[in-house]
Amino acid sequence: MSRTKVRGTVIIDNPAFGGIGAIQVPVGTTAQRDAGFGSDGAAPSQVFSKGMLRYNSTDNQFEGY
Repeated sequence: MSRTKVRGTVIIDNPAFGGIGAIQVPVGTTAQRDAGFGSDGAAPSQVFSKGMLRYNSTDNQFEGY
């Protein structure tokens, strides 16, 4: 990743992750995701940006926005 530009905590380039390792994404339960999500699919009180990714440990699946 020698060509990746980092400003603070935001990567402003298209990083490539080579090798046989892994990257870690945020992990949390459904309750931790956002109390504003209802079982009827109600709009969240927290606005997620397009492209965000997390792993839901309650549902054992990735969530993408």
